[in-house]
Amino acid sequence: MTPRPKKKLKSNERPQVPHLQVSALISLLLVSAICLLTGGLSYSDSMDAPLCRGDFDSDGDVDAADLVVFSENYGRTNCSCQQVKFVKPGESIQSVIDSIKDASVNKPYIVVLPPGVYVESARIDVPRYIDIIGSGKARAMIEATTAITSSILELDNEDVIVKGLKLTGADWGHNIDLLSIKDCRKAIIENITCRKAQGNGIAIDHSVQFVSKCLWIKNFDIASVRSSAVRNKGLGYARVYIDGGHISTNPSFPEAHGIEGHFVGSIKNIRMTRVGGSHFKIHGSQVGLTISDCHLEQAVSGIGIHLRDCNKVIVRNIAMWSMPDYPMDYAVYLENCQDCIIESCLVSASTGSNNHVSFYADADSKNNTFRNNRVINLTGNQKKYEVSACNTIIDNGEIVQAGMVSLQHWSYSELDSSAGAITGTLPDGTKIGQRKTIVMTDATASSTVSVTHHETSDPEVGTFDAVDEFWILEWMGTKWVTIKATCSF
Repeated sequence: MTPRPKKKLKSNERPQVPHLQVSALISLLLVSAICLLTGGLSYSDSMDAPLCRGDFDSDGDVDAADLVVFSENYGRTNCSCQQVKFVKPGESIQSVIDSIKDASVNKPYIVVLPPGVYVESARIDVPRYIDIIGSGKARAMIEATTAITSSILELDNEDVIVKGLKLTGADWGHNIDLLSIKDCRKAIIENITCRKAQGNGIAIDHSVQFVSKCLWIKNFDIASVRSSAVRNKGLGYARVYIDGGHISTNPSFPEAHGIEGHFVGSIKNIRMTRVGGSHFKIHGSQVGLTISDCHLEQAVSGIGIHLRDCNKVIVRNIAMWSMPDYPMDYAVYLENCQDCIIESCLVSASTGSNNHVSFYADADSKNNTFRNNRVINLTGNQKKYEVSACNTIIDNGEIVQAGMVSLQHWSYSELDSSAGAITGTLPDGTKIGQRKTIVMTDATASSTVSVTHHETSDPEVGTFDAVDEFWILEWMGTKWVTIKATCSF
C-alpha cells in the first residue's frame, strides 16, 4: 500500500494535532495553574493527586504569562509535580505536616490553608520539600496562643516556600518571634503579614555563613512588633534578597528597628513609617550589600540608616523624611566603615532637631564616598555633611535662603536673599586644599557669611550686597585662606 504523501504546510499554518487530545490536556493544566494562582482549590478526599505548578515560563511564579506560553507551545512535560494536602476545619497545621512521610526532591508537597483563622498552641515546624501556601495574607491567619513560647512558624531546612499568610501573636506583649528562619537555605517567604509580638517579625538565626544558598523575602507587611521587623540575630551572615514591603514597628521601643543585623545581598523597595529605633541598623556587613529605592520616615531613635563596622556597602536612591514629632538626628550614620558608597539620596531635614546632620562619618570611617545627595529644609545649625578626613564628597552645591544657616564646607553656596537677609556660617574644612565658593545670586537683602577659622581673623566676616559678588576660599588644615573675593569685609 502506497503511503499517503504528507501535506505541505503553508508558512503561517501549524501542524494539525488531534483536537480532543489537545483540548483535554490544555483544560487540565490550565485549571491546575489557575487554581494555584487564585487559591481556588477545594476540599477532596483525593487531594494527594499530583498537580503541575504551572510555571511554564520558568520565572518563579504562576501568572497570566504562563498561560500565554502554554497556549503557544501546548505545555511542558518537565514541570515538577507536587502533592497537595489541605488543612481542614478543626485540624492543626502541624498534624497535616506530620502526616507527610515521603516528601522528597522528586515528590514535594504543598500544604494549603483555605481562608480562615487557624489558632495554634504549638510551634509549626516546616521540614524540607514541604511548602506552606495560604489563600492570601488577608484571608489565611495563623494566630498563636500564649502556649507558644518561641515562634509561630519555624523553618530549619532548605527548599521551602511560605506564602500568602498572616501571622499574629496572642497579644501585644507575647514574647515570641512570629516567623523564625534557622539555618534555612534556599527559602522563599512571600506575601506575609506579621502583627502583634514582643519579639521580631521575621527572625533569621544563621549559625554559619551561607555563600551559595539564599533567602528571598518578598512583598511583606510587618507592623506592631516591639523588636525589629526583620532581624538577623545569628552568628553567620544572611545572604538575603529583600524586595518589596512595608514596615512599622512600635515607636515606644528604641530596640524596635526596621531591618537589623549583618547581611549580604540586596534590600530594595521598602517603605518604613514610624519605627522605634533606626530604619536600618546594619553591622558587620562585608562586600556585597546594596540598600536601594526605599522610602523612610519617622525614625524615633533619630537615625535613618546606621552602618557599623561595614565594608563596601552601597546605599542609593533613598528618600528620608523626618517629621516634627519624630525628629531625625542623622539620615545616614557611618561608624567604623570603609569603602562604602552613599549616593543619590534625598533627605528632608528635621524641623524638631537643631543638631540634625544629614550625612555623618566618624573618625574611624575611611575611604567612603558621598556622591550627589540632596538635603532640603536645613535650618539653624543643621548640616548636610559632617564627615572625617579620608572620606570623599562629590556633590552639587547648595542654594541658601533667609535666616541663620550653616553653609556646607565643600563645593559652592548660592546666596538667595529674596525672602530676607542671610546670616551664614562656614565651618571648618576636612581636607587640605579643599576649595569653597560663595556667590550671591539675589541681592534683595544684604547678607553676611562668617568664616569661623580664617587666616586673617576668627571669625572673618564677608558682606554680600550685589548679584555675582563672590568669595573663594581654600582650607589649609587649620584655617581657611582667601583665594579671591569681590564681597566686602
